[in-house]
Amino acid sequence: MVCMMVEIDTSELRGKWFKCIDGCGLCCLCQPELLPLELKDFRGNPGLAGVVVRSDGDPARKSIAMLKNGGPCVMLKERKCTIYRERPHFCRQFPVHTHLMWRIQLTPDYSCRGIWREDWGDGKDGFVDLEKYGLDELHRYSGEKLEVELKDANEVFEEFRRNSIDNGVWREAGELRSKTASLIGDGFFSDLDGLGSILLAVQHAREDELDVFDILRATGKGQNRRESLNAMRELSEELLTVSRIEENPIYVDGSLNWNVYNLVNGKIWKRRLLDRGGLSNISQVELDISDISVSAEGERALTAYSIKSNSRDAFMGFVCYLVDDADYDIDLLSTYLENMAMTQLDLVMRSAIVQPERRRSIGREQVAEGVVYIDMDMHDAPTIGSVI
Repeated sequence: MVCMMVEIDTSELRGKWFKCIDGCGLCCLCQPELLPLELKDFRGNPGLAGVVVRSDGDPARKSIAMLKNGGPCVMLKERKCTIYRERPHFCRQFPVHTHLMWRIQLTPDYSCRGIWREDWGDGKDGFVDLEKYGLDELHRYSGEKLEVELKDANEVFEEFRRNSIDNGVWREAGELRSKTASLIGDGFFSDLDGLGSILLAVQHAREDELDVFDILRATGKGQNRRESLNAMRELSEELLTVSRIEENPIYVDGSLNWNVYNLVNGKIWKRRLLDRGGLSNISQVELDISDISVSAEGERALTAYSIKSNSRDAFMGFVCYLVDDADYDIDLLSTYLENMAMTQLDLVMRSAIVQPERRRSIGREQVAEGVVYIDMDMHDAPTIGSVI
């Protein structure tokens, strides 16, 4: 069991329900790493020893092999796991994401369609309490090893904190979240003008060495939709031009198809990832970024997602990673607000890509589909701290 002295935050899991959907297989598109005891069991089983390979993400670790050309785990047959009862911890914990920094935080990965949606009605037969599920799976992990990993993650964070203080860019987590929450309450993170204003304020703050929050309080949201549209064009270029099939973000639609979107010869194509790997073209997506608008209902949904991002340690760790990667030449507050704004714009853009016919009035349903498309990528971003 995990030591009682370890802080575990499960607030985002609370009140949510989960059921693995037969035929989905989204989690099987992520290479499952093996814990030491699992590795021993696999190597000791003649039928499984041959599927153990070096992890693509970390060659020092061992994982289950994946099919070529973006295919799923080799243990997935006809969208069913052939070792479901013996599947490793990596697979069992999904759709709960476990992040370690100064504490352990468990958050839901909304790319999983098995997490209860409000429009499904009242019946929850077959569903499990997601908070209990996440904690039960966490407790399968060796408590002693978990404490060691948390200690190591905390030391990495403390080193980052000291470096940030030495370089004059440090802000306490509480301050970052409090100021961001204030801007969320004022609608900055759900409005295209507000999101554009944040990007311009960050640029101004860095050029003139001013406080970005003070700039936003003084200028307000203004009329900066064009800045948001330009940012979404850049984001679409980055999202849609990933060369390796394995690195393409996957959108699992309501029919459980594995969809990939790519820019080919200036046109966006919706392509389908096949069960054994490889892609097939499905249709061309007609999308003009300049046509994108969000309805009042959509803005409320965007606000809800920004609140989630603002509470997640994984997002905080990602911002810390960016500051460290920039050799502490950018400050935490401006980087935090900038990346929160870019995350929201990415969500708006993906909401339009998956339902381009609704791009002029993106509502709650479109944002919900955008969240399915984006949330796994947000959880998988590089971070200060660690992930298990």
